[in-house]
Amino acid sequence: MRRDFRIGPGIGTIVILIAALAGCQKSLGPGEASSIINAHSFFQSVKYFDVPRTVGKTTPCDVYGADKPGWRQMIDMNYATSHETDSGKCELQLTDAGQSASAKWQTADGVWKVPIASKTFMRVEKIDYGLGDTTGVLFSWRYVPTPFGQRLPSSSSTLEKGVAQFRHTPNGWEIASIQ
Repeated sequence: MRRDFRIGPGIGTIVILIAALAGCQKSLGPGEASSIINAHSFFQSVKYFDVPRTVGKTTPCDVYGADKPGWRQMIDMNYATSHETDSGKCELQLTDAGQSASAKWQTADGVWKVPIASKTFMRVEKIDYGLGDTTGVLFSWRYVPTPFGQRLPSSSSTLEKGVAQFRHTPNGWEIASIQ
C-alpha cells in the first residue's frame, strides 16, 4: 500500500506565517526607534552659559551689569544682586532664589555655568532599512531653552537633524552610533 505524504494547506499556511512573523520581529518601527533614541545619552547633554561671579570694575556695578551678558538675566530673575567689593571689583551675590537654582549649575574658576538649554527629541523623520541587521534612522531634535536661556538674546530653538545607526542584537535593537 502506497501512502502519499503531503503537507496540508493548514500546516503550510502556519509555516509561512511563522516565517513571516520571524522576519517582522527584526523590523524597527518608528515607535521603538523613538523610544530608544530618546533614552540615549545624546539627549542628556545640556548647553551652558558662563557667568563670571566677579569682574574688574570699569563702570559702577549697577551700570556694568546692564551690559554684561548673563549678569542682567541673573539680576532680573532675582538670582543675584551686584555690588562693589572692597577691592573695587563688581561681584554677583546669589539671592535665596539663586541659591536654590544654583543646585543645577556647575562652578569653576569663579564662573557659574548656568544651563540655558537641553536637547529634546522631536520625531523620527525616516527609517532606512539596511541589509541584514542594521538600520539607519533620521530624526529631528531641538534645544529647548531653560527660563534663564529664554532671556538671552541668542537663544533659539531651531529644528536640527540627527542620524542614529541601529543594529539588531539577540537582545533587540540598540544604537551603534548617533550624530
